[in-house]
Amino acid sequence: MNKERFLAFTDAVIAIVVTIMVLEIHLPEKITLTSMRHVAVPLAAYLLSFLNVYESWFGHHQLFKNVKLVPQRTFWLSGIWIFVMSLYPMATAAVGEHPDRLPQELIYLGLSFIWSMMFNLMEHSLLHVYPDLKIPRTHAMPHWTYLALFGAAFLACFIWPPTGLIVMLLMTLYSMIVGLRGKEDE
Repeated sequence: MNKERFLAFTDAVIAIVVTIMVLEIHLPEKITLTSMRHVAVPLAAYLLSFLNVYESWFGHHQLFKNVKLVPQRTFWLSGIWIFVMSLYPMATAAVGEHPDRLPQELIYLGLSFIWSMMFNLMEHSLLHVYPDLKIPRTHAMPHWTYLALFGAAFLACFIWPPTGLIVMLLMTLYSMIVGLRGKEDE
């Protein structure tokens, strides 16, 4: 498949996902400092999800930077990755509304984990077809570290559900810091 059409479609879906996420935040009728406290957690959940989508969008473009044609298997893996991302607004709204409830946290973490795994499968799929392909670094930490952190967050949610969001926030902030310190030619 033509890479430019493929990336244009992905860009469009990501733009829609981010738009839907922000539409899930509802301002109170009367805006006061007290009433805005009720919007703080949904807004924080949106910010975290936005940063994850934004980072993933950059990683996706980096992943396909040196690819001329998108192989069929990678095309389908990317479709699953986009599908999982399209569920992110629902999970973000749920965890923003009830950050202290275990099911919402597990859904949010589970989608984030599957999304991350699909990205890794896309990388492996490209390397299978293009063994000499140089893939620019798209992650701030090794894959096994992400897996370990997701596992720790998942288990910790059973003790205190907001742990999932906190671990996701720390992983995202770490990636942001590494990205801000990155080289311009990457």
